[in-house]
Amino acid sequence: MLPDIEILIIAYLKAQTGRKAVTDLPAADKLAAALPLYRVTRVAGEDRDYKLDHPIIDLDVFAADRATASLLSRQAHDLLCNHLPYEGSVQPTGVVTAVSTVVGPRWLPDSNTNLRRFQASYEISVHA
Repeated sequence: MLPDIEILIIAYLKAQTGRKAVTDLPAADKLAAALPLYRVTRVAGEDRDYKLDHPIIDLDVFAADRATASLLSRQAHDLLCNHLPYEGSVQPTGVVTAVSTVVGPRWLPDSNTNLRRFQASYEISVHA
């Protein structure tokens, strides 16, 4: 069975950064206390053969200020693109063979004006 890329990336980011990483944001009344945090969402991708998956994920970074959101987004970019496929490729839930940037870290407005959000998209090659 192919690995769940959201679980794999969340575990990797938590282990490398010590920060909160989720698939779903906390309730609105608890969100400010949880900042900064990463949100990982599989948005597309395909398993081109039964052994290798190529999911595309969105990685959102939420923080109370723009500088922190930008910094954490760029740090995550470095971890995913320059470290995960090499030093960290073998994870408990799967093996990452490559990571490529689909859309680099960029600021996005959020409907909650107390949040600052940066987002990037990555294609990850992974197998069991």
